[in-house]
Amino acid sequence: MDNHAAPNVIFAIPVPIAVSVNDAARILSVHRSTVYDMAKRGDFRMLKMGGRTIIPHADLVAYVDRLPSIYGPATPRHAG
Repeated sequence: MDNHAAPNVIFAIPVPIAVSVNDAARILSVHRSTVYDMAKRGDFRMLKMGGRTIIPHADLVAYVDRLPSIYGPATPRHAG
């Protein structure tokens, strides 16, 4: 049996390819109006799918990855 996790799966729960504005606000712990402000600044894309506004999950992950660390750059831990 292969114990490797599939891509885009966290604890066997599939990660959606895109999320709603409300879900993005919940994920980032901000108000939904802040999500619109962030998209206007270019922090991530907002797309229209029919009448829905969606945000690619990968854009949210990339945004968080670009945030500065409050303790400086991450350093690898040394085994030993």
